[in-house]
Amino acid sequence: RSSGTSARRSARTILPGHLSDTYPHLDHAPEVLVVRKVLMGNFGPLVRAGLDDILRGRDVQVLHGQDRTLLDEVAVQMPDVVVIDLDRVEATALATHIATGYPSLTVVACSTERPMMQVFPPFGDGDSYVSELRPDLFADVVTT
Repeated sequence: RSSGTSARRSARTILPGHLSDTYPHLDHAPEVLVVRKVLMGNFGPLVRAGLDDILRGRDVQVLHGQDRTLLDEVAVQMPDVVVIDLDRVEATALATHIATGYPSLTVVACSTERPMMQVFPPFGDGDSYVSELRPDLFADVVTT
């Protein structure tokens, strides 16, 4: 990026993604940059680094949490997206619980053993779909 772009970016107002839903008219204002908050559950260091790398430069703020306190962190951090490890015991139950308890969130359960992810879209009433886990698809789900 040129220094002019960086200077313009730093001068913009930054709104978390959940506020952009509350104030949709601000999405089109040139001085507003919407940053989506993504809360990551427990992943191993290599997987975590890979997911972080996929999201780097995409106007997201990545927060890291622990599975045992993830529900508390969702309430405190108010993320737009929660990403958990699908291969952990009770992962689907946890994802469903978060998706139904916080219906405006997107919940993504990624498998580190198989190239797949289970996506619980916002306002989906706990319903989900399974998709291939590829960097471009993961980034699309998390950033839109």
